Amino acid sequence: MKNEIIEVHGRKWLVREATSREEADHAIAMAMCTGSVGSKHTETIGDVKTVTADVVRLNDDGTECKPHQ
Repeated sequence: MKNEIIEVHGRKWLVREATSREEADHAIAMAMCTGSVGSKHTETIGDVKTVTADVVRLNDDGTECKPHQ
């Protein structure tokens, strides 16, 4: 998956990239549980780091939510 918008529990999320819908759903669940606006999961095998999921919640106007500072 890449640059797809999905809806989870009434909120829209941008999947910047994910190896599968399951990985995207897992990253979204982790973000929701921690109160975050996004989540990025990686996997390292040997010296190769791979992004398994990178997601961000979208505002009502379609822009990406920014973390509170």
